[in-house]
Amino acid sequence: MVWEVLSSGWKAENEFILNKGEDRRKSLKKYKGEERKEMNIKKNFTPRREKELIVAIPSSILYVEPSLREKTLKIAYIIRCLSIFRVDKLVLYYDRTIEWSEHERLVKLFEKIYQCYMIPPYLRKKLIPLDPDLKFMGLVPPLRLNIFDVSKEPSLNEYRLAYVLDRNEDYVIVDAGLDENIKVFCREECPQESEIILIKITSINPPLGQYSKSFEKIVYKGPRYTRLDNLVELTTKYKDTLYIIATSKYGETVSLNMLSKLAKSFMRKNGVLLLFGGPRYGLFDIAKSYYSVDLYELVDIVLNVIPMQGTKTVRTEEALYAALSLLNLVLK
Repeated sequence: MVWEVLSSGWKAENEFILNKGEDRRKSLKKYKGEERKEMNIKKNFTPRREKELIVAIPSSILYVEPSLREKTLKIAYIIRCLSIFRVDKLVLYYDRTIEWSEHERLVKLFEKIYQCYMIPPYLRKKLIPLDPDLKFMGLVPPLRLNIFDVSKEPSLNEYRLAYVLDRNEDYVIVDAGLDENIKVFCREECPQESEIILIKITSINPPLGQYSKSFEKIVYKGPRYTRLDNLVELTTKYKDTLYIIATSKYGETVSLNMLSKLAKSFMRKNGVLLLFGGPRYGLFDIAKSYYSVDLYELVDIVLNVIPMQGTKTVRTEEALYAALSLLNLVLK
């Protein structure tokens, strides 16, 4: 009898404590949600780097993938990796281990998937037509750039990517993923129709926005894409402005002291150009066999970013993560 009383009392008391705990968790969840929403309103974007960071990879990295499915996933993983580390630009170059026609085909495929992946989800279905080359886009991981992560309700002073529907003298009408199209006033010349632009919400009721090219200098929107087929032309173009790093297992082993020295070298340049070789031939072979030059003549330093690697080969996307993780420590 005593046990029954004690047992029921213990049970009742703990039920009360549990209920009280649930109320507290709900309260905290609500508070954190409001706090998070307030933080998103203040700053819903990732800032661009102070120093430019460019990555160059050969189109042949796609050639070894056996199907469109694997090619699509590799492209998506590369773009997502570059976005994580706020890479400003991705350059595709030709390493001559494949036919030129194959290079052109792979570049066109890369461009299609890149353009689809870099469009915010709230605009993608409206802007991307059905295409057999994009049939595996449903398998890729979401890119989830901070600039993509917006709600259907606008917040004051937030940045959004928007599609220009109509152009006037001093304003444009855009689709910004809201319930209605909004008017966006231009600080300078208005963009053309069918462009995707970066806008800032300046009014909630009614929803209004502002457009300025200066927003592009502030907000990180993912890596821009370009192609420059010749590796020598690529390095020559950036030789005076960027610190050029080639990656190779035959390069100097990365250490803490070296990273400290690299940080000082970066300060004297406008940024960094990071080069990667192909799946069949590394940068030493590409430079010597196809361009008849020593790799050291093209770059400032050759680094081994994965010393004592445990596998015989390292895939490009794996090398990207390793190299960019190190540069992220010393490049602002």
